[in-house]
Amino acid sequence: VLKGGVQVGSDQIENKQYHTVVLSAEENENGVQLTAMEDGTELMMAAGEPLDQEVVQYGPFVMTSRDEVRKPLLDCG
Repeated sequence: VLKGGVQVGSDQIENKQYHTVVLSAEENENGVQLTAMEDGTELMMAAGEPLDQEVVQYGPFVMTSRDEVRKPLLDCG
C-alpha cells in the first residue's frame, strides 16, 4: 500500500500505508476483493511464482545470498 489503506476481502484488518499484503494461491481461488479505506488510496500489485529459495534484501538490492548482496555494495564504493 503506497498511500491510504486497503481492506482485503471480508477481513476487517485495514492494511495501511507501507504495509505489504501477501495473497494466497490456494486451489480454486479465482479473485480477490480490495476495498480502499480512504479517498486517494494507492497500491501496487505484483504477481509471480514462488522462488522456493532464500531471499536476502538490503537497501534496494535483493539477491539469493548475503555474498551476492555485498558485491554491488562493494562495486559502488
